[in-house]
Amino acid sequence: MKKHPVSGFALRRRAFFSAHITSKTLFLAGFLVMPAFLLNGSLLSRGLQFFLLWLFVWAVGKRNSPWITLSVSAGIVLFNLVIPYGRLLWSWGPLQITQGALLGGVQKAITVEGLVLLSKTFIRSDLELPGTFGKRIGESFRIFELMMEDGEPFSWKDPISSLDRILIKYSQGTPQTEAPGEAFTRKKTTAWGYAALAIAAGSLWAALFWHPVV
Repeated sequence: MKKHPVSGFALRRRAFFSAHITSKTLFLAGFLVMPAFLLNGSLLSRGLQFFLLWLFVWAVGKRNSPWITLSVSAGIVLFNLVIPYGRLLWSWGPLQITQGALLGGVQKAITVEGLVLLSKTFIRSDLELPGTFGKRIGESFRIFELMMEDGEPFSWKDPISSLDRILIKYSQGTPQTEAPGEAFTRKKTTAWGYAALAIAAGSLWAALFWHPVV
């Protein structure tokens, strides 16, 4: 996996949102919009939410990898096709592709990848939660974001050694380390920040009730 540096434009977008929205306010907003995504039973409207989350991740200056997204989604769909159910769409020897298994796999893939995008959008590396357990959760979020943003190369030729190298690298990082483009000091969320969060949350909740006639 090739490592790509974060562009200057992405850093400026990230710095803008970091300056206007505190990490705790951002985390709370993500917690409030999560039900809109998880309670959505419509494949089309959840797909719209996925598209919105993809745009949000880009807007806040985070990385999005279409290749990784498509690879993981394809794996989830293929795994779901192992147990066929519903109307038969296509068959070749013992292989059967059914409508129920296919749509169920797509639904699961969108859900998993959507939750990843949700965490990228609403969780920042400087998030601090109260209590010992909160600190551990915050540290996990920090390491997760740094791994996503740093793009440490992963070798499929030697996956065990590659994974071991990545885990050692981030386990030795200092707790104060943040993703590029984020300042260490936070103030109160500004009016611009609340307006941006209202637009994001409102669009995700509105998509929950979007049911096009097909």
